[in-house]
Amino acid sequence: MFGQPADTLMKGKSKRLTVPNTGSPVLDAWALAFQLERDGLDVWGALHGNTDKRPVEPPTRISSEGVPIISREEIQGMAPKRVAEYFYDSLLCAVMRGTVEWKQSSERLHELPQHWRLIYTVCWLQTEVDNGGHEQFFDNGRGEFDDETEVDLSFLGANNFLELYLAARKLFYNYTVVKKERCPEVEPLDDAFYKQTKSPYVLVGEYVLSHLADYCVD
Repeated sequence: MFGQPADTLMKGKSKRLTVPNTGSPVLDAWALAFQLERDGLDVWGALHGNTDKRPVEPPTRISSEGVPIISREEIQGMAPKRVAEYFYDSLLCAVMRGTVEWKQSSERLHELPQHWRLIYTVCWLQTEVDNGGHEQFFDNGRGEFDDETEVDLSFLGANNFLELYLAARKLFYNYTVVKKERCPEVEPLDDAFYKQTKSPYVLVGEYVLSHLADYCVD
């Protein structure tokens, strides 16, 4: 995953590496990166061969409610898609604080108020569909956030994506009860997802920008 063998990355380290297996590839990657950094490895340097051009890190400040503290100044001038990415990364940092266990991170996600939770569910939906279609979302998610994703898409007013989501969800669960291979009927829904004028990330970013009082501190 990191472009180098694990033994190369862990050379000279005495701690045993526990590879996360949460069922969520994104959260697994974050958890493993945090674990490696905690053990003293420069993950960014290992990935890119230098430490001179690190990306802007998401904020580490977390409120008493367990959500990232983000100022308006931090996102000033960002396009909606970039705002969604920034909030999504920041939220993952917040819910994964102090743990690599999916159970605890998942509990924290379930406890979020809806306007914060939709950042996870809707952005996670796009990430999965972009990587492997709606089937990957349902397969990797194991149904844990299926209902919340439906509710959050509706709340966001993402009606086209909601329609595709509901159709894919019905096909996926009806099909996989009998068969294990991919359901070909879902692929046209994936194609329609990709062809939408605005992506879920953009819709999330636009929502955040129009409700800054609910998300940002001055």
